[in-house]
Amino acid sequence: DVQSTKSVAATAKVSTNAAGDPVLVVTYQGGPDNGMVEVVQVKVDDEDGVIHTWTSVVEGDATVTEVGDSISLALTAGELNTYVVKADFKDGSEQVILQGTIDVPA
Repeated sequence: DVQSTKSVAATAKVSTNAAGDPVLVVTYQGGPDNGMVEVVQVKVDDEDGVIHTWTSVVEGDATVTEVGDSISLALTAGELNTYVVKADFKDGSEQVILQGTIDVPA
């Protein structure tokens, strides 16, 4: 059973938290198939392995990702950090919607 590709998107940018530490800010942008999204999740690895397992992009106590929801996840300074953003859909399928690598200065 082949699942169809769905059209939703997220953005990611590097920022700093209040303490000045590097963070990855992921924001869910929605798309034509937004109504099919259950939750959007992010995973971040550094050169030593996983630093954030699949973490849901939701606001407050919500369990479903809404357009505009965002999350900030700490990055490891002085290392190459990779991230993957995936959407889990109500039909049980999942799809990578964004991935990248960030060389975080020490």
